[in-house]
Amino acid sequence: MKIIDKNGRLTIDKREVDELIAAKNFIGLNHSPRAEKVIVSLTSYKPRILDVKYTIYSLLNQTFPPDLLILWLDEDSFPQREKNLPRDLLELRAFGLTIDWCENLRPYKKLIPALKKFPDDIIVTADDDLFYRPDWLKILYDEHIKNPDCFIAHFCHRMRLDTSGRIYPRENWHPMFKPAIPSPPKFTNSFGTGGGGVLLKRALLYADVLRHDLFMNLSPIDDEAWFWSMAVLNGTKTKIPIGAQNKLIYVDVDTQVNGETLWSVNKTQSDVQLRQIVEHYPALLDILIRETVESKPLISVVAPVKNPANLSACIQNIFWQSFPDFELILVNLGARVNLPPLPTNFRVVNYPGGSIVDALNLGLRKATGDYVLFKDENSILPNDALDLATRAADGSKADVIHFAGHIQLAGNGGNFVADDAPELRRDVPTIFDVPEQLRGVMWLQGKLSRRLGTKIFRRDFLTAHGLTFGNDTTDFMFRALVAAERYLLVPQAFGFFKEAT
Repeated sequence: MKIIDKNGRLTIDKREVDELIAAKNFIGLNHSPRAEKVIVSLTSYKPRILDVKYTIYSLLNQTFPPDLLILWLDEDSFPQREKNLPRDLLELRAFGLTIDWCENLRPYKKLIPALKKFPDDIIVTADDDLFYRPDWLKILYDEHIKNPDCFIAHFCHRMRLDTSGRIYPRENWHPMFKPAIPSPPKFTNSFGTGGGGVLLKRALLYADVLRHDLFMNLSPIDDEAWFWSMAVLNGTKTKIPIGAQNKLIYVDVDTQVNGETLWSVNKTQSDVQLRQIVEHYPALLDILIRETVESKPLISVVAPVKNPANLSACIQNIFWQSFPDFELILVNLGARVNLPPLPTNFRVVNYPGGSIVDALNLGLRKATGDYVLFKDENSILPNDALDLATRAADGSKADVIHFAGHIQLAGNGGNFVADDAPELRRDVPTIFDVPEQLRGVMWLQGKLSRRLGTKIFRRDFLTAHGLTFGNDTTDFMFRALVAAERYLLVPQAFGFFKEAT
């Protein structure tokens, strides 16, 4: 069926789905023996009950069918039970839908009744305003087989802590979309940011999970913060599959933009309720701090800054990178500046009066990542720059990753400045297979960019060859060029550069 892009949001053609429902085009439920039952659980309420059939249709047409699909409803919303429900929803029971009744626990209806009724089975949560792709459940289940002790979630944000140990507001968390490479499970992966779907088991949750007196007092409308905290307290991390479906398909885009959604109700109170949970369970913060301190970054970004006025812009540029497993080592060569508390993976080293090459060497000595990117003070990285670098690094295991150009900013626009080497005109990343001498000749001929900020270096390679910065950056780049066994050329621009002022 056709998925429609409506102003950047994906949605469905309801008439087309109505025709499929009328044609009784369903896969239905699983009827083969399984070691573990897989139960998909969701809830709804009166404003959405007419449209929940579209979500149900998508869940009854999974390539990996669930063993049970339950829609939990409460009598406060539907006092006459089935008599208050639309006929076309009731008819879906013939194809595998179960409608069950529970007390009005607001958003907790999605999971609490299922945890009570099916304590030993796999439960997968879904939202009533989304349409799920056919392989949605299979992706979650396949990842569960590989990581049975984790929550599995299609859509997460990575929580941030500042250096004082406080959790940032949600609006400042990392948007964890589809991982570029296999991403390890984390306590700081929070799935409470959308209805992408979460796979879990009762055994993965802390003993207090069913305590109505606690969750309705601490977090009455933010159920996902409660379930996340119960997972963390139980020692359970959340894993995002490589095939994660981060682009949500909405049943009705207009209600997402203009109408009332649980997220629109929650967003002003979610930080307050998360804080209440953390205050009640202080061990949560200890766990998060320990994980954050012990995590090893994949990429170290070393950023010398001469002009103190540029510090804030540099921090903000790196702050909003979509790839979260990095550290920023910001070497301040100017006057000391008072900065607000920064994320734990941000470090400011004050080195007033030092030179750029001294700052680069200082940052390199402090770097702990597998790869190092040296960021120019006058450059701007797109939000997906580190994600792009990670993909190149993971696929190639290169000593040096050399991007084929950059955008030179001028006035209100910019121009793509490409390297002149023929090897960089290919359509796909390629290992530089010419002899060292020819690489050197191409460098001397100016066919390879001498911008340090368009290259990423494997830190162990630099250490093994004793590569540090001398009088300038060009000598460092040249020595890396001729020493690298695997020098990857990526035919893509990397970053925006403006002239120093």
